[in-house]
Amino acid sequence: MTGVVTNFVANTLARADQINAAFLQAFPASAVTTFSETVLSKTSASQWRVTVGAVAAPAAANDNEVALFDTGAGAVKSSGAVWGDVARVNINQTWTAAQTFNGGALVPNQSVGEGNGNVANTKYVYDFFNAAFNVTVAPLASPAFTGNPTAPTPSAGDNDTSIATTAFVQGELNSPKVRVLASPPIQNYSANVTLAKSDTGSIIRLSSGTTFITTLPDNGTGTQPCKYYIFNASTVPQTLKVAANNYIYSRSGVSASGGTYTIAPKGAVAVYAANWDWHLIENPPLGSAALLNVGTSAGQVVQLDGSARLPAVDGSQLTNVNAAAVPVRQTVLSGPAASGLPNFLPATSGSLSLTSQNISTGSAALVVTAANGFGASGAANVIGMSTTNLTWSGLAASTTVYLGVTISGGALTPFSTTLEPVYQRGGTISTTNGQYTFDIVAMQMYLGNGSVANPVNAVFVGEVVTGASSVTSTIAYAYQGIYVYDDTGSLPGAGTNVAKNHNIGVNADVVARLRARCVTAELGYSVGDMLDCPHLWGSAAAASFEVATRKNVVTFTTGSTYAGWHAVNLSTGATSTTGLTLARWRYQIRVERGW
Repeated sequence: MTGVVTNFVANTLARADQINAAFLQAFPASAVTTFSETVLSKTSASQWRVTVGAVAAPAAANDNEVALFDTGAGAVKSSGAVWGDVARVNINQTWTAAQTFNGGALVPNQSVGEGNGNVANTKYVYDFFNAAFNVTVAPLASPAFTGNPTAPTPSAGDNDTSIATTAFVQGELNSPKVRVLASPPIQNYSANVTLAKSDTGSIIRLSSGTTFITTLPDNGTGTQPCKYYIFNASTVPQTLKVAANNYIYSRSGVSASGGTYTIAPKGAVAVYAANWDWHLIENPPLGSAALLNVGTSAGQVVQLDGSARLPAVDGSQLTNVNAAAVPVRQTVLSGPAASGLPNFLPATSGSLSLTSQNISTGSAALVVTAANGFGASGAANVIGMSTTNLTWSGLAASTTVYLGVTISGGALTPFSTTLEPVYQRGGTISTTNGQYTFDIVAMQMYLGNGSVANPVNAVFVGEVVTGASSVTSTIAYAYQGIYVYDDTGSLPGAGTNVAKNHNIGVNADVVARLRARCVTAELGYSVGDMLDCPHLWGSAAAASFEVATRKNVVTFTTGSTYAGWHAVNLSTGATSTTGLTLARWRYQIRVERGW
């Protein structure tokens, strides 16, 4: 080891072992090994003598000097004169120039706290720092700390190799993002309350015999995430509310600002928000619609409505059940009516768009059934319903337009066409693009696309006549394909033509009946009796009334010569030649489809 020392002042070596050590450090081992012996003696209070090798007589020594004699090839002359190489070292020597020491140079230990110019060896430095800091200096590599060492606390969310102090760890554990709760706190409420952000992570238990409002804290201006587990322990619904400019995201969609959510009795929700958006994880009790995927499509659960009735379902998908039995197939089953006639279409429209009217809930709902052929369980039908008005848009101008609905999943979707639908018994189904054809034998509607005709669940519900930019007239088809007219006046006299709009929408296999109803007893008939076959008698023979039907219209005409409505006397069986008294009878026309 080589060292450079400036302004070094050597202390007087007071111990022999120190002198010997200094001697051995001052000379290389190769030189020391040539010495045959080392003799240390003190000649006076301030003089030491070191004799090396065979020395007959030492040279004269000065104070504070150690004389070193190299025997060389021989011994010092007996006269005491120095022969050979002699080195003298002044123990109190002060060096003013840089000095270089070779090897592991040793210097005396100094007392801790000295502030003079003495050389500080490694032990002095080590002891000084131990005394100054009252700790044992730890190494940089794998230090072993004792006591209570401290370090700077990293900022929240820090994610690097910094030392994690206990303060940092506690802060992270208490953060809502990673909050760990061995046993979450439970808060009980039974009246209107606004939850505190400090309760995040808590179980909120709502219990009361009446409904109250639990308001979530306003999280619109903060960045602290909030989370609550809310359980409705009561037997009545409870209301969950958010502050203004906060929103609820649930299975039902997104609420308005400051919206609400109803927690069913015994239901529970978990709510979480990182800002103003509160997200709900819903866990309502068994039996609540929110817990079930309710609907009439595949994979959904069918739920009874408020009147404990089944919703409109696709009966063709039911197995081992007479699928969706209906009184009449391929028709509007029911809807809003006036005087027994449909009134769900307005008379006109100021544009080429027509919106229905009067459709609502209950008996005012528009219920439509589409025949869907036959299955193993018999007739298959699908049923759709709407409780809100429907709109047919983009109607063709200056023509007759036919209004229909398709049925899917119990819902009605409006459509229109200018091609009059065809009703036929068997035969070839038209493939004309846009042409609807109903096969009465197969009980199935088809729609052509230009190459083939595919089955569709479609029903026509009415028709309109359009002008250049408006709807000028409308016809709503008769419910269940039946039209009944009860006249309130006397029977029509001779040569009278009677025409009525039955509005069934088809003329295929339509059956019409003319009947007379007794309102005043005569010829053995009582009030209320119905005659299915009244006759007009001619000069030669009796002839039945002829009733004619065409699409949407039924008509009949009385004879021009004889106006009498003749019938056999019910009491005697005699034939009346004078006929029925017109004022004592009323007529009824009944028109219905034969399928």
